[in-house]
Amino acid sequence: MKWLLAPLVWLVACALAVALLWRVWRGRPVLLRGRWSPRVLRMAAIVVVTLGTAFDRVVRADPPDSREQAESDSRPTQFNAPRLLNEDTVRIWWRSRAAGDPWANLKRAWTQLETGMSVPGVASFDDVKRASNFRSPNLSSVLERQFARFGAQERIPAVASAELNAALDELNNLHYVDSWMAGMLWRETAYSTDSRDHERLPELFGRLDEHIRVSEALMRAESLVRPEPLSRRAWMSKAGPSREMRAKEQATVQQLLDAAKLLYMRPLSGPWHTDATVSLTLARDSARPSLLRGGGRRVIQPGDLIEFNRLDLLESPPGDSPTTFVHDWLGQVGLPPGQLVSVWDLAGLHTPAAAEKLRTVVTDAIRGDDASAVRLERALPFAHSEIRRALEAHPDAPGAPRLRLILTLFDH
Repeated sequence: MKWLLAPLVWLVACALAVALLWRVWRGRPVLLRGRWSPRVLRMAAIVVVTLGTAFDRVVRADPPDSREQAESDSRPTQFNAPRLLNEDTVRIWWRSRAAGDPWANLKRAWTQLETGMSVPGVASFDDVKRASNFRSPNLSSVLERQFARFGAQERIPAVASAELNAALDELNNLHYVDSWMAGMLWRETAYSTDSRDHERLPELFGRLDEHIRVSEALMRAESLVRPEPLSRRAWMSKAGPSREMRAKEQATVQQLLDAAKLLYMRPLSGPWHTDATVSLTLARDSARPSLLRGGGRRVIQPGDLIEFNRLDLLESPPGDSPTTFVHDWLGQVGLPPGQLVSVWDLAGLHTPAAAEKLRTVVTDAIRGDDASAVRLERALPFAHSEIRRALEAHPDAPGAPRLRLILTLFDH
């Protein structure tokens, strides 16, 4: 009788697999409930793997969640991918993934020096540039300024916003896309005290947001396309790669580009838009500020809840009417009238009572309290300065390693 039952089980598995693939095709979640036999599930998995190859190269936009739908008017409508996302960018980005690439060497040496490790033959920024074959004057100026801050006791002057925009222009003209390098430019804005530079932040933050979104789209496209790793020793001829290798590279670049263009339009889900965010609610009696995000602007209405990330800006309206946000455990946060507020400014805008509450939580966290560390992670834009002071004063405390790890969510 088993030979009669087997075809029926296969039919049930095929029907289940087709239903699963149909829901995946429509972008619906898939959850199996009930007491399915392990044999049926194994058969359905075989059918899904067999039929699923047709869906392997399909990219569908995720349905926007409620938060993304509520904030859809904060970003200008885009039906085409940015000019930065082109074949040259994809090709250079893919080649930079190979071992021995100058950009990879630069990031590896920089990370080792930043974490206090000694790198043989690298003791100055000139050594870093020499080891990585780095030739970019504007970017070098920014990186050299940040390199000088490693262990420096005196204050190093900040790079002006015009220079940061020029460095980003240089990065884009080189067709090099990387969230790490964009983060280096973003961190430099923390040291600026010039009000004129502050006024240029919307343009810079909008361009950084686009650059980071392109980088995230390419990384997600790589996991979807799964191209073969590019080897720099794939040939041993002075003539360079063969015609077949060039054709294969071109096909891979085109697949990555097509996937990245579609993924660029999906809801934001990278670390720059999900990590180190803070939830704020505009008070009912508050003035109506504007949220600047990704080159767009949205007026916040009283009672609205926003997720403020590191690339966002808040612009309070001029006048005597106060602009007040409410945080769930820090209480009221007041914005100065007629000013532009970045994530670097939030730490000084809460009340003295909230500051004392924050110091208490940081003290408990550095002593090893897990609940306090989780609470700080959910309010990093307010807590990062206090965390740095606590780590500087108590570098060997029981909770110091965890706080350093949490702080990387904000800095990187």
